[in-house]
Amino acid sequence: MLHSAADSGDWLRQQPGVDGVRMGGHGIDPVIRGQSQNRLNILLDDSFVYGGCPNRMDPPTAYAPLHSYDEIEIRKGITSLQDGPGGSGGTVLFRRVTPVFLENDAPVRGDFGGRYGSNGDSREAWTNLIVGNEDGYLRTFGQYGKANNYEDGDGREIASGYEIRQGGDPRVDAEC
Repeated sequence: MLHSAADSGDWLRQQPGVDGVRMGGHGIDPVIRGQSQNRLNILLDDSFVYGGCPNRMDPPTAYAPLHSYDEIEIRKGITSLQDGPGGSGGTVLFRRVTPVFLENDAPVRGDFGGRYGSNGDSREAWTNLIVGNEDGYLRTFGQYGKANNYEDGDGREIASGYEIRQGGDPRVDAEC
């Protein structure tokens, strides 16, 4: 059984054949088939995402709030050219699926949650909400997280604090 994932990079490294390297206070850069960084294609809703900050402290998976995606597909090696150039190590696709609402379905779907970690006093909260009916839907999601620096066993402060705020513009799809 998989333990609870702290973020998308952490979830990925729990999958068979995928590893990860911690790049900063909250980012895990995936490694597939021994290849990482720009040798992997990371696509969020069909858009290629690069790592940010010096030394990729914020890898592409740091921009993929795990709880807001419906599907994650891992392709090891080059299996298709449709996801862009490169990707000799593999491709990771994060997707949101268009929800279907039938006449008797509840008009609201979603989830919310939170997490606390004593190391660095880290805390996180998220929500993923979909409201709709058979004519259309509205989706919104958000995430907030914060952690402080921590002290190692010798009492030295380790600079690992971070603050993240992510939110998705509502997606609206309706028949006219």
